[in-house]
Formats: sequence, C-alpha cells, structure tokens
Amino acid sequence: MGRYEMRRPPPKRQWEIHPIWRGIGFLIILIIPVMAYAGADVLVKYGLERNWPIPYQLVGSPRLPNIVWRVPVLTQILKPIAGWTNLYANLIIAFILVLFLGGIISLIYAFMYRIIGPPRYGPTDVPPPRHNPKPYRR
Repeated sequence: MGRYEMRRPPPKRQWEIHPIWRGIGFLIILIIPVMAYAGADVLVKYGLERNWPIPYQLVGSPRLPNIVWRVPVLTQILKPIAGWTNLYANLIIAFILVLFLGGIISLIYAFMYRIIGPPRYGPTDVPPPRHNPKPYRR
C-alpha cells in the first residue's frame, strides 16, 4: 500500500442478485446429474434392445481389482456398486447428457439474463462511438 493512498469503501451496487437465482442454480447442480443418469439408464437399455453398437467393455457389471476385496471397508462400500449392470455405459452417457443439458440451460439463462438483467452500460461508462471512419486509401 502506498504512502499517500487512501482507503475507500467499495461502491455499493445499484442492483442485487435476487435470491431465487441462487436457488435455481443450486437445484440445477443437483437435478441435472440425476436427470442425466436416469436418461442414460433408459438410453442404454433402449440401445441394447435395438442392437446399437455399444462396446462390450461398457456393458455388464463392473469388475473391480482383487485387492479391493481384501480391504473390509472398501468391500462394504463397493459390494452394492458391483451389482449394478451397465454402470460404465451409464456413466459415460450421463456425462454427455450433463454437458448437453447444461449447455441448453446456460443458453436459456443467458437469454433471460439479457432480457431481465442490468443495463449493458453503467453511469460511468462512455457510450460507444457512433461514427464510421472512412476506409484508408493510399
């Protein structure tokens, strides 16, 4: 800090974020992965019935290394997970669906924010220039 510098409190914003936007963001963080995993489960089952080219390594129950079964704590935790079928395929497709759903919701949110949000320029901003310069010719 400089010798002659004065401390000023930060300026107060003219607008505040409405608390409902925080709640919507929290719900999106929780709901999108759950919806994506449920959709992935349905898509994998549908794809297996219709003979889609799903790699055989992703289908079936997950195989864990033998060392996992020697640790009692890991055995208690991973035993139920080892019984899930098509876990790897579900996780990969769920990740793709999370990206897709997150992108769509981000676009919707950006559109709503542009309509409802604060003005583009504040009181201290200079407006953009309105003149068109002539093209440079030699």
